[in-house]
Amino acid sequence: MEIPELVAMSEESVGDAGLMLVSLDSEENIQQNLGKMFARMNISFPTYHYTLSEAESFIMEMYPDWRGDIPLNLVFSKDGTLVKALGMTTPEEVTMEIHRHQSLGD
Repeated sequence: MEIPELVAMSEESVGDAGLMLVSLDSEENIQQNLGKMFARMNISFPTYHYTLSEAESFIMEMYPDWRGDIPLNLVFSKDGTLVKALGMTTPEEVTMEIHRHQSLGD
């Protein structure tokens, strides 16, 4: 449901920001469906696929305060510092956070 919004967001210029998608799903769905769906949707930004059992350690490394909420949108500065964690949100809110942190020099 949110992937078309991410594709549209990736096509817009948001300063020096980049977009990365991390998909959490069953191993069966990853193997059978995700690659085809992502190709059909012309996703040109980096994508990573994790099974639900792999997800926790990956996310905890990026965002130790994670409590299992999905979707999770993380905004990082150029140096890799986490500057904002957003749950369910809109592309406009993510873009606003990116611009806010760019204007602060983050």
